[in-house]
Amino acid sequence: MSPKSMSLALLALWLLSSVVLRVALHRRATGSLGVARPTASVTSAEGLGGVLFVLSLVIAGIGVGVNPVPTWSIRTVVGTLIAAIGVVGTFVSQTSMGTSWRIGVDVTERTALRTSGLFALVRNPIFTAMTMVLFGFALVTMRWLVVIGLAM
Repeated sequence: MSPKSMSLALLALWLLSSVVLRVALHRRATGSLGVARPTASVTSAEGLGGVLFVLSLVIAGIGVGVNPVPTWSIRTVVGTLIAAIGVVGTFVSQTSMGTSWRIGVDVTERTALRTSGLFALVRNPIFTAMTMVLFGFALVTMRWLVVIGLAM
């Protein structure tokens, strides 16, 4: 399997596990999708942050898709390992939140603050793991689109 194929497979696994599977598991546990509609204006800091976050994932995904790297090297192996650890870390972090997991912020909803497990080590292990995925993809592809997505 080429580095491009591996990156695309990891990207698909990441999206399926951290969004589709996570929403399905949350729905089964709580009856709710756990997805809050954005309420902030795009001109606010919160709204702009949300837009930049989604754009970063789209841009990085496009960068992975246009990855021209045909052969493996130490850089692509290390990048793939970092991305794979990030994919697993994203799902594990989300799962450790239990029923407190959400996508987006609903200001009317209160959930338990998680301070144990990964949350005792890193305040936001989900975003830390997601950053690892994008950093790994940046190493593998060396494409400016992925680097821009990582920076965003």
